[in-house]
Amino acid sequence: MRWLCVICGSVLVLFLFGPAIAEAPKAKQETVTIPREKIVFAWPGSRQFRDLEPEFFEYRDTPEKIAKYSTPEGIKEFARIIERANKESLVVAIERAMNAMPKGKDAKMGPGFAVEGQGRAALRGIYDVLVKGGTPRQHFPAGKELSLVFFSRSMQAGIRLESVTRTGEVFNISYALTSRAEQAMIWLLAIIPVGELRPGDYRVDLRRCRDKEPELNERGFPLIPVGVEKDLICQPFSFTVKADPASKGGAK
Repeated sequence: MRWLCVICGSVLVLFLFGPAIAEAPKAKQETVTIPREKIVFAWPGSRQFRDLEPEFFEYRDTPEKIAKYSTPEGIKEFARIIERANKESLVVAIERAMNAMPKGKDAKMGPGFAVEGQGRAALRGIYDVLVKGGTPRQHFPAGKELSLVFFSRSMQAGIRLESVTRTGEVFNISYALTSRAEQAMIWLLAIIPVGELRPGDYRVDLRRCRDKEPELNERGFPLIPVGVEKDLICQPFSFTVKADPASKGGAK
């Protein structure tokens, strides 16, 4: 900025009369979309979710397997697989916790959360929050791969995750709710990989895409009322990524 200096007696007066150099415009932050195919979706009996722990699951889904597990020995082996999964599988424990999530208008939905790791490596952090009831972590070291966890409790409405984007330090998760012919109560959990993040304070916003719901809704079914999502869907959340003082390298 330009200043005019005038001396009046013993008083120095400064006048501001215009900018000398225009401030450089801030660089526009790029918006990054997390590919849908990289997100792990879980619902009751989801194969994609259970495939994170293949050693705990077996399926009688081919003629050969049906024959194998129909013999007395095969039936016992299949029972042992189920017993082991019930005792040791993180996936099974998380599924049970989702099924048991409180329902009704008086049951408040907690926030989504971030965990360290991606895919199978994220299961322990999810287990600690949803099964053990632990407090979601708020701080993570830079240089670690992270995932966002989005979830809904059991409901008759259908839910579709439309997109997940990041602009700077703000994530946006967009979803749509639709009516379904099925009467089964279905929950949804999504493990969203976001990779390594630069140090900073991150916010995760959730947005219901009501403009897309009419085309997704089954013909003849009424739209889901506005406002019910707060009783069905996890709430927005935030977390911090801190730099490692011993490292000069930066995350992406």
